[in-house]
Amino acid sequence: MKEPYTIRISSQKGGVGKTTIAVNLAIALALEDFKVILIDGDMISPSVGFLLGMHEVSIGIREVMENKVSPQRAIVRHESGFDVLPGTQKLKQLPSQKDMAMALRKAKDVAKKEKYDFMIADTAPGYWFPELARLYDEALIVSTMSMPSLTSAIRFGELYFKERVKHNFALNRVTNKRYDVSVKEAEDVLGQRVIAAFPEDPAVPRAESVHIPVYVYKRSSPFAVEARTLARYYAVKRGGGIRGSQLEVRSVNPFVRFFRRLFGVH
Repeated sequence: MKEPYTIRISSQKGGVGKTTIAVNLAIALALEDFKVILIDGDMISPSVGFLLGMHEVSIGIREVMENKVSPQRAIVRHESGFDVLPGTQKLKQLPSQKDMAMALRKAKDVAKKEKYDFMIADTAPGYWFPELARLYDEALIVSTMSMPSLTSAIRFGELYFKERVKHNFALNRVTNKRYDVSVKEAEDVLGQRVIAAFPEDPAVPRAESVHIPVYVYKRSSPFAVEARTLARYYAVKRGGGIRGSQLEVRSVNPFVRFFRRLFGVH
């Protein structure tokens, strides 16, 4: 039985748009005819339900973790055609490594049994259990274009490297303005090509204000177009290969090497 390709959407810093990317990636994959389940694994501040307009959810991954319900009972179907294991705002304390791993294993067992193609897990910023590494096929680290955010992303990538978790980077709120960091400069700092660069897009806050994912709200918007590009990148992986060559590691210029040493990244 083919297991779902499991992607951990993560960031070291909050407020970088991680959940927005997770939600729209799930929708884009579903509309590419893949069977997708989205897990709200942010036990600190779950917001997948907010972005999807799921306001009446009373059970979710926390109740699965506490053995109150089965994952099947907690899963909700979104009108866009994918399933969601939502989070709930009831957590009084952080879960243990054992409990969180148990909940995710249950979810993955269901995803395998129900023949999902993808399991996407949105997670809390900087919240990382090394013991969970084997549950993921890949991590996507989201960063904005600021140097503090990029520096944090590098450190997060080093943690994934240490735990032997394959990881890639996605940039968000790219403006291409002269005074901002460019995508190429960000890639030089990160030391590899990014697989997605989401532009600053006014359609995103408009969509979120009415609790509709931007991919549904305005599919022709620049953000939605990039979500579709990212979905197709993963779609190729699900088919057993990567289009073209592997992401290449860039040679780092002397200024970037100085910057990385200055901030203690390697």
